[in-house]
Amino acid sequence: MEHSQNLNKEGKRRDIDMIHNKIILAVEDEPDILYYLKLILEEYEYQVITAEHGKKALKILQEGDQVPDLIISDIKMPLIDGYELFKIVSSNPKLNHIPFIFLSALDEPEDIRLGKLLGVDDYLIKPVNKDDLLATIEGKILRNMKRKSVSKKFDKLYPINDEEYNLKQGENLGKDQIYLLRVDWDDIIGPHLINNYPEKTELPLEKMGIQLFHAINSIYGQKKRLERAEGILINLKNFKVTGYAYFDSYNDENCRGGEREYMFAVIAPQISYYQSLQIKSILKELSSSVTQNISLEQKKIKKYWKTVTNFLIQ
Repeated sequence: MEHSQNLNKEGKRRDIDMIHNKIILAVEDEPDILYYLKLILEEYEYQVITAEHGKKALKILQEGDQVPDLIISDIKMPLIDGYELFKIVSSNPKLNHIPFIFLSALDEPEDIRLGKLLGVDDYLIKPVNKDDLLATIEGKILRNMKRKSVSKKFDKLYPINDEEYNLKQGENLGKDQIYLLRVDWDDIIGPHLINNYPEKTELPLEKMGIQLFHAINSIYGQKKRLERAEGILINLKNFKVTGYAYFDSYNDENCRGGEREYMFAVIAPQISYYQSLQIKSILKELSSSVTQNISLEQKKIKKYWKTVTNFLIQ
């Protein structure tokens, strides 16, 4: 037990060492709060770039030599507010991988509700608690680093191919290019495709689903019970598509540990980070149906596919 605890402590120390000197862009129009953020973050060896409003932050992102590892931004600001900054950054392929955290005042519940509709779920409440700030930043950066590492490994494991079934790139996105699928874990055969919509396709959806399933396990680890549902946006370069997967579990006495792990995923030619947050809220709702009816009817899968496609092609 003591050996295991020591290993966990060493692993945590390595993680903390890895995030030192990471670059954080802090965007805040109140000078005192901006100074406080900079002071704390530099104390913990982060490199901090500051901006007094969203317009300046965009200029830094577009013209600066260094791409930040994380952005922390106020919501209500002049010129360009936090949500507009978030949407612009998330729609830019060169920037949309950057983790984003919002600052919100206690008297702004309507802003949080708006953020939830946009798919945003990373908020810190003003006045900012130092421990919450550091823990949130560390978690976001470490997870993003792990996602990048997994993507690189998968690029090597699954080389790009030029088979004809690849979804077409560079064209107007159509409903026939978007797929919704469910993959379940089986203790004997591993992940396998349960159903998909549209049903008729030449795409190897099962191979794509299995690859996504393994990717999310590589990041979060396969557990007897997930503490909470998780999602991942990953570029499946070998198929020239992007997939967003939402991973969850339900009680099943027939499985080891009494839990059945499963995944819903959306496959499309391109999915931005901002779009993935919207898709997450849709798949989260779909996933909640599983606990009520484990074998979902195909018409329900179709219903949520329509919701996803209507959002992606709007």
